[in-house]
Amino acid sequence: MKWLSTPLLGALLALSVTACNRDLSPLNRTGTSYIKPAPIATCILAPYTWDNFEQPAVGYLWTGGPGSPILEDYSNLNSYTCSYSWRIKTGVSGSYGHWAGLNSSSLKQNQDPMTNLGGATRMAIAMKVDQNVKFDFYLHEGSTNGGDSEEWTYTFDLTASPSWQTFDIPLSAMTTGGGKDGVLATGSIQYFWLFYYTPYPAHTLYIDDIQFLP
Repeated sequence: MKWLSTPLLGALLALSVTACNRDLSPLNRTGTSYIKPAPIATCILAPYTWDNFEQPAVGYLWTGGPGSPILEDYSNLNSYTCSYSWRIKTGVSGSYGHWAGLNSSSLKQNQDPMTNLGGATRMAIAMKVDQNVKFDFYLHEGSTNGGDSEEWTYTFDLTASPSWQTFDIPLSAMTTGGGKDGVLATGSIQYFWLFYYTPYPAHTLYIDDIQFLP
């Protein structure tokens, strides 16, 4: 057997150490990082889009509710258009409903000019879920562009399906708690959130392409 030269042996050892570091580092393992890559440049934003979930909103996702754990994130596992959607994943719950929300403060770049959203008469939304679930969907106005901090609600009763379901909701079908001007100022929507009806099974819900249409 011939011994390897010192330079060649050193190079092989360095390569081995590098490979071990790559394999053992948790940051390089699939699924360990929620850092989202840049959106695909060819993804064309449809008119009147409030959010298509292609842009990150780090720090603006929020969840709550006692009982089983809940996760929400931007996911590239399923999308209605382009590459990403909003994913909400929760365990079974018998007596306490979870809630989850998204603040629009960092999503201005996803919107058609806000003035275009002000004349909307309906909301379009795409959703996909693997179990039957029911929840109230809330829209919260800000205090600009005609808004007066009013909150609006619509109830979704979803049936499990392997395919995306699309909904076109007249804004007149949404209800409010009153005490304000009674006008849904779509040009002022600040955030939305949902609250589950109990009981419900463990499930994963995907939401994509929220639009306010004329």
